[in-house]
Amino acid sequence: MKPTRIIMTAILTGAVILGGAHPAVAQTSTTVPASRESARGGLTPEQCKLVDDSVDRALAWLATRQQPNGAFPSPDAAQPGVTALCTMAFLARGHLPEEGPYGQVLNQAIQFVLDSQQPDGALTRVSPTDVDAPGNPSRTCNYNHAIAGLMLSEVYGMTSGRQNRPIRPAIQKAILYATQRLPQPKRDTLYEGGWRYRRYDSRDDADLTVTSWHLMFLRSCKNAGFDVPDYLVDDALRFVEKLYRPERGTFIYAPREPNVTRALAGAGILSFSLGGKHGDERARKAGLFLLQHPFDRHNVRIFPTERYFYSCFYCSQAMFQLGGRYWGDFFPVLAKTLITNQLRDGSWDRDGHTYDSKLGKTYSTAMAVLALSPPYQLLPIFQR
Repeated sequence: MKPTRIIMTAILTGAVILGGAHPAVAQTSTTVPASRESARGGLTPEQCKLVDDSVDRALAWLATRQQPNGAFPSPDAAQPGVTALCTMAFLARGHLPEEGPYGQVLNQAIQFVLDSQQPDGALTRVSPTDVDAPGNPSRTCNYNHAIAGLMLSEVYGMTSGRQNRPIRPAIQKAILYATQRLPQPKRDTLYEGGWRYRRYDSRDDADLTVTSWHLMFLRSCKNAGFDVPDYLVDDALRFVEKLYRPERGTFIYAPREPNVTRALAGAGILSFSLGGKHGDERARKAGLFLLQHPFDRHNVRIFPTERYFYSCFYCSQAMFQLGGRYWGDFFPVLAKTLITNQLRDGSWDRDGHTYDSKLGKTYSTAMAVLALSPPYQLLPIFQR
């Protein structure tokens, strides 16, 4: 039986052991017993309670921001991606459509995403144009598609019957769109296997971040029982492998854009994990890179092109996959920084990056929740 609401209990007996587990408790009007493995990451019971309270306050605030059409506020060019991220924040805490206090919130958000699908299968609210500029749908379309597709696939895998039946055809169309790996064909073999913006730009035909979102989307679909060609995942992983730089101990953005950020390290680690390369030496080196650049300062970019909340999300999920000392040393620092800087209303400030700040507080809050959620182990795609 699926829980309507899983709560990380703050009452633990004995010392908290890194990577240990205890039963989670469902606290609703109808109690649903459930047993979930929780990786505590070296947190004390009191710190676990702070994480729980922080996430619950954030979700309560997010619910108040939903618009009548089911969307969560953001520029049109960032939809339905931002709405999908907000939806996954609720899912990561164990909330499901049609159930519990946020059931209707989720119903409306999922319907908004479904209504955003274009005839060609792309999950994007605004059709791309021939113009290539920051914030233009030609750049954001493939991000929206993979993020929204991932959310729909996760909902499909977490529900059954009439709840997930209407979602299936939309996912099938989205998979078909993803097989095109736009832009296509690639102008250089360096980019084979990867995804980029919807249109060609002057530099690269594939990059790590768009590719890693597609890997998450396709792996989630495969986990949920959809037919996903193996070559899509295998080729994408080979592209990611080309982006590792041993002299820097981490991954770069794209072959002709060799910048590094914490998010790129997280994206590389997570891509390797989803591609079956758990514990790969390159992933471990990137994990050390992240331990050397901790999240001990809030909303601060330590690399010029970094997006703070985006990095929080990617790195938390990635370090959870590595486990052990990587997770144990990383998560308490991140959790303390985020919780200390949460606003009184439950939200987080806008991202300090020029573009990401335009996405608003719903985006930063959803990403912060997803960064705090790995111990819950409720989103199937991020389970170890």
